[in-house]
Amino acid sequence: MKILLFILFCLMQFSSYADAASKRQSADISKRKGPVISTETVKLSMDRPEYCLFGGQTGTPFYGPANYMMTIWKNHIIYIGESGGRQDYTAQRDTLKSMSMARGKKIVVAFGAMNKEIQPILDEYISGGMTQEEFFAAMSGREDTNYDITKYKEILDFIKEKELKALAIGLPADLVDAIEEYGEDNLSQEEKRLIPLSSTDPHNTTYENYIRKKLEDAAGKKITSDALRKHIHALAVLNETMAKTLSEFIQEHPGYSALAIVDNERLIYASGITLSAKNYLSSNSSDDSSGSENAEKTSIPYTTIVIKHAVSCPRRLPDSDKNLGGYVWYMDNTPLPETADTDISSENGKEAKK
Repeated sequence: MKILLFILFCLMQFSSYADAASKRQSADISKRKGPVISTETVKLSMDRPEYCLFGGQTGTPFYGPANYMMTIWKNHIIYIGESGGRQDYTAQRDTLKSMSMARGKKIVVAFGAMNKEIQPILDEYISGGMTQEEFFAAMSGREDTNYDITKYKEILDFIKEKELKALAIGLPADLVDAIEEYGEDNLSQEEKRLIPLSSTDPHNTTYENYIRKKLEDAAGKKITSDALRKHIHALAVLNETMAKTLSEFIQEHPGYSALAIVDNERLIYASGITLSAKNYLSSNSSDDSSGSENAEKTSIPYTTIVIKHAVSCPRRLPDSDKNLGGYVWYMDNTPLPETADTDISSENGKEAKK
């Protein structure tokens, strides 16, 4: 009888342990499962982060902060878009905070809107050599900077607080315009110094149709194939410049993760900076987890997050948004009444070339 009771006791203990083990989260954060969140219609807001994300190819929903944070933590480079409109950088700010939780201080934030020629000024500000007011004043006085840098105030504050690094990777809008109108051969030697020796134009019909529609909507008329080709080439040079600048930083700072904040147009349909950066990094990146100088070469995990406007979280990924990026994040980005005209005009104008 005692033997029978002992066997029953062992079975009960094993069952309890197995049940607990089945509920235990994996130690690998990339394999953990987030909580199941209701897919009922959720009204979106910019007052707080609303985690309405979908897999860009699969359409898999990633509702809720737990799923969102696991998406961030398993990638070492996050390319996140800017969508214009009522852009208060909630998505970008919270992505940076999540990265900081997982990566500590080894993070660089790359700004596509910042001309890479301002890097010395940016370094001086981040290191404490000038006040934020002095930095903003210096930026507003430059002819080659046509974007309101003050919109990044919260992100810049976080970079300084956590002792992260900041990187300017963009080009002056006037230089991109010159490449589109005249080509690289007619640039000055000083201008040529800012761009890579070569670049590859994307050959993606879906991307080309997207760009064509955006240009025609802004112009209010049809554009020629030659005009489209020149515009896409200028964007390709800009994308290549951004990718090269970011990749060189990562190669020179082993172990760093990166958050690249760029216009949505730099990310969509895998025709922007991501492929160029992957090519730059693949030849020099290595898995440093072993601590060996002869570690096997490996690619750096990365993803793209395209920001889309929506007043409520869709029940599924719309067909029109499929393949835009690795993830599509919906937020209510409705322009505020007092800035609506300015935001719309800037989105259709120079801001499109950030």
